[in-house]
Amino acid sequence: MDKVKPIQTVKNKIPVNIYINENLVVMAESIKDAAEWLKNETSSTNYKWKPINDGIWDRKPYSYNGNTYKFFTDPSVVKDKSFEKKAL
Repeated sequence: MDKVKPIQTVKNKIPVNIYINENLVVMAESIKDAAEWLKNETSSTNYKWKPINDGIWDRKPYSYNGNTYKFFTDPSVVKDKSFEKKAL
């Protein structure tokens, strides 16, 4: 099944859709909102930036407590970021 990917509507906010075990559970307005949600979901005292960034930029899933989390953003944002990485 294809994942629902968000569309960026505000230039300085990168939206993130979060899936747990293939089910869409959160449509966060920004990476910050996604990190806040993941912090609460995992009962962490710290923001979990790395799993979110690895997920949206490198398509790496994050496993925690028997669940698999996947993070997606607007494909055009990923494409622009990939171009920037290659230019460096």
